[in-house]
Amino acid sequence: MEKPIRIIPLGGLGEIGKNCLVLEWDQQLLVIDAGIIFPEESVYGVDLVAPDFSYILERKDRVVGVILTHGHEDHIGALPILLDKIDAPVYGTPLTLGLARHKLEDAGVKEFRLFPVEAGGTLHTGPYSLRFVHVCHSIPDGVGLIIETPGGTIVHTGDFKIDQTPVDAIPTQLELFALYGKDTLLLLSDSTNVDREGYSISEKEVGEKLEVIFFRAQGRIFIATFASHIHRIQQILYLSQRFGRKVIFAGKRLEENTLIAQRLGYLHVPPDLVIPLSRMRDYPDEELTIITTGSQGEPMSVLYRVASGEHKQLKIREGDTVIISSRPVPGNERAIARILNQLFMAGAQVFYQEIAPVHTSGHAHREELKLIINLIKPRFFMPLHGEFLHLVFHSQLAKRLGIPRERIILAQNGDVVELNGKGFSVVEHLDTEDVMVSGKGVGDIGPQILRERIRMSRFGTVVVLILLAPQEPRLVAPPMVIARGLSEEGEAMEKELQGLVEELLETQPQLLEDPEELKETVQRALKRHLGKSLNRRPLIIPLVARPQ
Repeated sequence: MEKPIRIIPLGGLGEIGKNCLVLEWDQQLLVIDAGIIFPEESVYGVDLVAPDFSYILERKDRVVGVILTHGHEDHIGALPILLDKIDAPVYGTPLTLGLARHKLEDAGVKEFRLFPVEAGGTLHTGPYSLRFVHVCHSIPDGVGLIIETPGGTIVHTGDFKIDQTPVDAIPTQLELFALYGKDTLLLLSDSTNVDREGYSISEKEVGEKLEVIFFRAQGRIFIATFASHIHRIQQILYLSQRFGRKVIFAGKRLEENTLIAQRLGYLHVPPDLVIPLSRMRDYPDEELTIITTGSQGEPMSVLYRVASGEHKQLKIREGDTVIISSRPVPGNERAIARILNQLFMAGAQVFYQEIAPVHTSGHAHREELKLIINLIKPRFFMPLHGEFLHLVFHSQLAKRLGIPRERIILAQNGDVVELNGKGFSVVEHLDTEDVMVSGKGVGDIGPQILRERIRMSRFGTVVVLILLAPQEPRLVAPPMVIARGLSEEGEAMEKELQGLVEELLETQPQLLEDPEELKETVQRALKRHLGKSLNRRPLIIPLVARPQ
C-alpha cells in the first residue's frame, strides 16, 4: 500500500505569524520555518509567542532538516527555541542564515549547524529532494520550495509576490515553478492578501513616491519601516544621497540587520552617508534622514519613544516629515493610531499607507495567486499563511479555478493531514498550545498566569501579610495590607481592609491553627467586601509566614 505524506501545520494557519510546517514521510520529518508572532496588547508581559514544538521534539531523532524560506521574524524567530531542544541541520539562503545566526548567538544557543543554499539550487536530505526557487518578498533572498518526495511533489510558495520591477532586478522565478512544479501533488500557497484585488504594487513605485516626498521636505525626514526591509532601506539610502542628506539608523535591530545585509552584499551603503546619532547636531535639519524602527507601534521602539516625547535625543518638532512605510499587522492598528495622533499634535507632516502609497506589501494579491495556481495546476491545494478567513477565501478562489472541493485542504494548526494520490484525510488533531516567551522564560507562562495579570491590570491587587509565632497559633504583629490600583484613597483603603482582617481573626481565632484555611477565609472575606463596596474583583494574595 502506498505510504501517505503527512502535513502537520504547527503555526501560521488561522493567524499571520508563528509559521511552522512539518512534512513527514516514512516517519522522517522535514520542518519548514520556525517563526514567532507578537502578542496582542491584552496578553500582559508576554514578549512573543512561539509554536508548540512537542510533535517535533517527540520525534527529534527523525528530523532530517529545518528549511527556512526567508529571514522574517514570523519564520525564523522561534529557531533558538527549537534548536535549543534538537540537533538538526538548518538550510537557507545566505541572508536568511546570516539573520538566523545572529538570532541564535544572541539567544545563547551554543551549537547549531547552518548550511547555505542558493536560489535555484538543490538539496537532498532524507527522502526529500528540494529545489529552491527565488521569490520576491519584502526581504531579499526569499525562496519557495519544490519538494520531491516518494509520495509525490509538493510546491510551497513561501511568502511571495510577483514584482516585475524588483529593486534587486531579480523577479520571482516563475519559470522554475513551471518547469519543476509540473505533476504537482500538492500546492501550499501564501494567503495573506487573497482579499486584495488585482496585483500588488511594485517596490519601485514606492521609491517613486518617496522621491516626491524627499523633494518637497523642508526639515528632517523620519522614516519608520521594518528592520528587515532591506530593499526599502536601499531606496531610502539612494534618495538621501541624491538629495544631500546624511542618514542615521535609530534602532538596535535596524543597525544589526543593515550591518549583516551590508556584509553579505545585499545592501550597498554609499561612503560617508551614514552617521551616528551623536553627530546629528552637526547638520541642519534639511540634511538629515532618520530611519527608525517602530512602524507597528511597538511600545519600546524608537518611533514610539520619539512620538511620545520619551526619547532622550530625538524630539518631533514642527517642520519634520514622518513617513510610516509599512502596513499595520492585524492587532496593531490602535497602537499605530496613537502614534499618528501624537505625531500630528507635535506638528509633523505625516505620510502613511492610507493617504499615500509609501508602502507595498510583500504578499501576492488575488491575480498573482491565480497565476500561481494556474501555472502549477496542482492535484490538491492547501492555503497557508493567513487568518482563517483568508484560508477560506483562498480555497474558494482555487475552486473557481477548477480544483474540486474534495481536493482542497482547509486545515488548522495541529491538524495531521495524510495525503496520497487518491485523497486526503485529517487523521488526528494535536492538542497544541501557544508557547509564551517572557524575557528569558520560555513556556513558563500559562493560562492561569495570564488570567492573574489581566485581573491585576483591570481591578488592582491586594496583598495581606499575616505573621504567626514560630510554634504557636498566635499573631506576632498586626496584619499588614497593601492595596494597589483599587482607589485614589489608597492608605484609607488599606486601613479599612486591615481592620476587616483583624476583626475576622478576633472572631475566628481557630483560623490561626491552619494557615491554608486562614488564607482561603481571608481571601473570601476581602473578595466579598470589595465586591459590595467597590464592585471590583481585584487579585487578592494572602501570605502567611512564620518568622524564625
